[in-house]
Amino acid sequence: MSEVSALLRDLRSVADDYAELATLEVKRSGISLAIMVGAGVGIALMLVTAWMGLMAAGVLGLVAAGLAPAWAILCAVLLNLVIAAGLFFLIRRKQKDLGLPATLRSLRAATSRSDSGVH
Repeated sequence: MSEVSALLRDLRSVADDYAELATLEVKRSGISLAIMVGAGVGIALMLVTAWMGLMAAGVLGLVAAGLAPAWAILCAVLLNLVIAAGLFFLIRRKQKDLGLPATLRSLRAATSRSDSGVH
């Protein structure tokens, strides 16, 4: 009986060790995720700033080429709106993939086969 008790004690110790390891890894993963999100926000800010700089340079180039400043700014605004519309339609087109359609079809087919008694 003492061997069984020793085995159970060892199993509990191993389980505790794995639980502690999992806890530490989850904590480390959470910290890493927070750092990654912060870095992503920083990258997004830098990209927005760079895009604004490119738009400003484009406007200045159009003005230097003789276009009125108001029209040059309007061109930059229209370019941004066209790109935004393209990205919007891309999102709309990809939206259907978020529902896992092939997986759902497969599960529905399997469910209907099991309901009808076919295996």
